[in-house]
Amino acid sequence: EYEAAYAELGGILDDNRRQYWEKKGGMVVRPSMETVSEFMRCSYLQDDIPGMLISLRRAGKTPEAIIDVFEQYESDAYIQGQLALCVLDNPARALEFAHHALAMNPNDPYLLMILSLSANADHDYHLAYQSIDKALELWPQEAKWGVYAAELAIKMDKVAEAFSHFNKAVSIEPKLEENNQKLGEAFLREGDSSNAIIMLESHQGSKNTSESLMMLAVAYRMDGKIDKALEIGD
Repeated sequence: EYEAAYAELGGILDDNRRQYWEKKGGMVVRPSMETVSEFMRCSYLQDDIPGMLISLRRAGKTPEAIIDVFEQYESDAYIQGQLALCVLDNPARALEFAHHALAMNPNDPYLLMILSLSANADHDYHLAYQSIDKALELWPQEAKWGVYAAELAIKMDKVAEAFSHFNKAVSIEPKLEENNQKLGEAFLREGDSSNAIIMLESHQGSKNTSESLMMLAVAYRMDGKIDKALEIGD
């Protein structure tokens, strides 16, 4: 599809613009260090750099290789945010990039989400929840973020907030109700069998799986409802 669209545009663009779009499309469709390097040679827009970084991530390049190319852009908040995502397996480093990005643009929802992910990787659930909660105040329609916020709220023992975020997410995007198993499991991990049952019972009407039934049986046993747990085993 890209090649067909490019062929149509080729006749109306000058040589420089034609090369720009050809190389940019190649980078997006076939992400690699080679296609990114080719695009870098003809790109003249600072706004293109986050896209280059994302393409390298998609190509599976190591975080250090990506950082070597882009760390020089210390004054670009979005590049710093993308670098944080590259090193989530090194939470301390990710937090450095994320905090640096937010210092330049403190009310950007996307950067707040990146800070939340970095903090979550560092097991700092307070900062993770605080950041995603603020991001959702700014971008309340991000339904999937709402499910993530609900998971963090459970870790923080904020039950009312967990249900609020989840219900709001489902009201925006109904298919996300399938995540009630995920939240039921999260409640179960925190030892909250009553709320785990609420979520897992609601899941039975959507996608009844052996995994969800097993978790529901565990929740019933934890809640002292042995007969119901045994019924699932029958």
